[in-house]
Amino acid sequence: MRKCIDKLKEYVNQDQYKIFLKNNIQNSFEKLENKNSIDIYLTKNDISKFGDEIRTTFGSRIIEMPDDNIGGCIVANELQGIFIDNTLMNTLNEIMA
Repeated sequence: MRKCIDKLKEYVNQDQYKIFLKNNIQNSFEKLENKNSIDIYLTKNDISKFGDEIRTTFGSRIIEMPDDNIGGCIVANELQGIFIDNTLMNTLNEIMA
């Protein structure tokens, strides 16, 4: 599993990761009926690189999540109790389970 984590840490620094992240957020948005009051959780690294663009594109509040998620996102509507966890670490854990 360590090798997979290292590969994911490399991936988040590659150019295609930005496309992956934005598509991931868009797909999560499409699953939510109520588009109001949506928060997007990103790692500190992703916020520094893409935070302003994502905030502008999706009109949502950006919240920092722990870096041990590696990358990806959590899209949440806390009022509805909906949390879509598309973090890379969660995806890896699901694959390895």
